[in-house]
Amino acid sequence: MRFINSFTLLILLLFCVHNTQAQGWDYEKFPRLDVELQHLDADIRISEDGFIEGDVLYNARFMRNHTDSLVFHAARMNIISVSVNDEVQEYRMDDDRLIIELEEEFSRNEVINIRIQYDTSPSFGVLRNGNGTIWTSLLPKSVRHWLPTYDHPRVAFTTDIIFTHPSGKTMIASGVRGRTEVLSVDEEQTSFESANPVPVTALSWATGEVNEVASATVSDSRIFLYSESGQADEEYLQSASGAFRSVLNELGVSFPYQDLHIVMLEEDYWETKPYGAGMVFVYKNKDNFRQQIQRGVLAQWAGVLLREEQWSDADAVHLFQAELANRLFEFEYITDLEEGTDPYDRFSQYTLSLWQKTLIDNQTGSLQDHLEYVNEFLFSGDNIILGWHEFASALYEETGVPYFDRLSTVEMEIEPEQAEQMTEYIARVEWTEGADAAEIHFESIGTPVDELVTVRAEEITINDVRSHELTFSGQSDGVVINVSSGIENIKLYVEDNDELIIHEEKPFLFWIHQLRNDEDSGRRAEAARGLAQLSDNPDLQLALNDVLQMESNPEVYAEILRSISRITAGASGTDERFLQYSSSNQNPLIQKAAVEALAYFRDNDRVISRLRTIIVQTNDEEIRREAIRSLYEVTDGERFSSQVEYLVTQESVLNEVALLLDLLAQKGEAENAVEFASTFIDEEFPFATRKGALEIMLQYDESPSNWQERLPELLTDRHPRIRYQAALALDKLSSEQRNAIVADRIDDEFDERIRQLLE
Repeated sequence: MRFINSFTLLILLLFCVHNTQAQGWDYEKFPRLDVELQHLDADIRISEDGFIEGDVLYNARFMRNHTDSLVFHAARMNIISVSVNDEVQEYRMDDDRLIIELEEEFSRNEVINIRIQYDTSPSFGVLRNGNGTIWTSLLPKSVRHWLPTYDHPRVAFTTDIIFTHPSGKTMIASGVRGRTEVLSVDEEQTSFESANPVPVTALSWATGEVNEVASATVSDSRIFLYSESGQADEEYLQSASGAFRSVLNELGVSFPYQDLHIVMLEEDYWETKPYGAGMVFVYKNKDNFRQQIQRGVLAQWAGVLLREEQWSDADAVHLFQAELANRLFEFEYITDLEEGTDPYDRFSQYTLSLWQKTLIDNQTGSLQDHLEYVNEFLFSGDNIILGWHEFASALYEETGVPYFDRLSTVEMEIEPEQAEQMTEYIARVEWTEGADAAEIHFESIGTPVDELVTVRAEEITINDVRSHELTFSGQSDGVVINVSSGIENIKLYVEDNDELIIHEEKPFLFWIHQLRNDEDSGRRAEAARGLAQLSDNPDLQLALNDVLQMESNPEVYAEILRSISRITAGASGTDERFLQYSSSNQNPLIQKAAVEALAYFRDNDRVISRLRTIIVQTNDEEIRREAIRSLYEVTDGERFSSQVEYLVTQESVLNEVALLLDLLAQKGEAENAVEFASTFIDEEFPFATRKGALEIMLQYDESPSNWQERLPELLTDRHPRIRYQAALALDKLSSEQRNAIVADRIDDEFDERIRQLLE
């Protein structure tokens, strides 16, 4: 009985291990390969909605004798027919694998042709955005969702692919672009071929309104730059050409894919590996286009030609990327990791920054110096698979230095560049008209200095300017200086200390003199702000109005308006002035200040109407957002709700929908905010709008029944970030509701980031 129990336990353990591997997000280590796929001929039709029909023909060589079946990855595909050497074969689908039963056994080195006809509508592996652009994901195990193949980094083959795609749309793919032929009013064909083996996991394509904007030739290769908007700075092409030339010269290894296509898209759809074979994706929602391009170009050698077998064992490849990046480029460190990106963060720019800094800070030996000794060995062949052990073995053979204990960045954090720690003080200048002395009191805001600080005080009189050298320290300090009875202003200057800021508080006459006479517009603007703190002075408004007639600098003018608005604080009859200055024909700085001022005029119909017009018509995002905040201030909950109901229907306000709804909820109208938000989670809206609307719903809607109704659709959204956000709402359900929704979805979710939440 004990033997039976042990045996049963062993079987259960094996089953669990197999099941875990089957559900695992990463590629298998050392997979069983029955055949070597040598060449792919394919006809692939792509519709506007991403539906794919394919007819593929593989040329393959058997790796051993007595092979009686073949296995291909074909996730959620409808297989129409399979043939081997033109003979129709029996096949079956098992766990997203196409198993072909061969009618005869084949021997090692025999060559066959395998033809597969299929269609599919991928929910993973192919991305489609609101602009109609369709492109391939490069996450692990994604190719099998649009191409029946053996989807593994060890598999590489030459290609001849004909893409049939909607007419008028650009087609871009790995390889050399051939002819484009118009088939009908609705369809065109574009061909791509690669004479060098392409890793199947690096096969990539894109189609849509992605127009070629520039091209260049470097060595024997062509570089093409495409943009989704049709506009791109040719400086980006120069960056690509320069990076291409630098890597080519440094490694002495020719570019393996002949043509390089750089595609600029609006949004990244949470992709972390932005490069394939001969393809680089650059995203406008990420910083530093030039760095994105350089990284993608560099990765064509260290990342595609030289590549990992598993994402979880990609450290050696990252190491080479980082070493070359340190040597050739000046990358800014990415210092934060987006929440929820594990495990795909292994190919994020953040991880590359970790490895760059690891090399620079490495204290365990001259690793960076040793890497150049294995460059020639590693880049001497085609399609090199590199894990840490292989890298360490090669390095040991060349240098005798053991690096078999893997370097780790897990414990190493890159500290964000610290913002300069500014030391701030308030300096209160006290002087009585006619007096021959002035007192200046220094009061620390935050952490005080612990040593003497020297400040120059400039005394301005009718006839001349005199300087006084002052010193202070500590939390609070004061000095007295002798001044002329005809003094008109005192200005303080911090010299030789860029980390010290002095905020001045001065008498009315000093500020007015500075506002009227200072040549520095920044000092005049400071004076306007300072005067706003002296609202009890009866002469202030008259003085500001007088200066306003003479001022021409928009920044100063705007600050004077702000000061007047604070002093008048919505007084009856003062709205007309700010309504005039809020006109679109004003300088944007002045218009923005006037829009802020309108926030004082509560329940004023003209003000409300003007703010609504500005929100809809302005092209200035800052002005629009200030107008929304002012509208919030001048209306009660019911009226603001009616204004929001109108505004959210305006296309120009889409980017501010989340702000409007959040303010609406703060007005006590959370239920209305959630109702409006539910309109904007549909796929027809831009991602930023959808994300903001969903965040409003997550924050303010606690109803289990509401979430039970909407989650099934949200969890099938084509954007992984939306699915991830939606999965966070599972906590709002009962365990029974949650389990039912997860059980219905889990088998069709292939993004590991989201699977982890669902599980």
